[in-house]
Amino acid sequence: RVLLMKEQATGYGGYTMTVYNPYLLFNNGTVISKPNAAPEDLDHKQRDRRQGRWGKWESSWGTLRIVWDGSAKDSKPIERKASAPECLPADRKDELKGHWEAVGGGGNIAVGGDVGILNTSNFFFEEDGRFSNQRLTATDHPRTAAQSRRGSAGRYRLSGYTLHLQVEGGEERRLFFCAMDKGRKALQIGSSVYVRQ
Repeated sequence: RVLLMKEQATGYGGYTMTVYNPYLLFNNGTVISKPNAAPEDLDHKQRDRRQGRWGKWESSWGTLRIVWDGSAKDSKPIERKASAPECLPADRKDELKGHWEAVGGGGNIAVGGDVGILNTSNFFFEEDGRFSNQRLTATDHPRTAAQSRRGSAGRYRLSGYTLHLQVEGGEERRLFFCAMDKGRKALQIGSSVYVRQ
């Protein structure tokens, strides 16, 4: 079961914004928020923070109580409504066809600083199963500016909460996937939200 939880996040320049993050709930009481890897690749023993934020959950009277790994013993569990909207698994391949973009960033402009960091990622999915991905990171500062670009291409397929990417000349990558609304206007791919362009 994957629920969408309303939270605050930091974007370009350090400004905060409201986001909906997926919480993947396992029957054994484990929870991971914003999973990056596909569910079948999540390591429940190592609980690597690079895969997402791990914790334990329990439900009572319509409320989820979550204690994150590393929390102080006396820290109060966070509480979320168990009636939160669900993040939906893949149900048809053509839902991805088109151009999808994710935007993020960081910096300190919001607190009086002068650094802005912008990250963009664009996926282009074709109906015949091909994809391409372009990533851009740009840093803006009064005394310097820099940017870097990366790209990849290959073939893709969907399976439940997993997006399989077979990169040309490389190994298959498996990323967490879910649709954030029934209209398929926004997708969670890895740890980023992509919006149809």
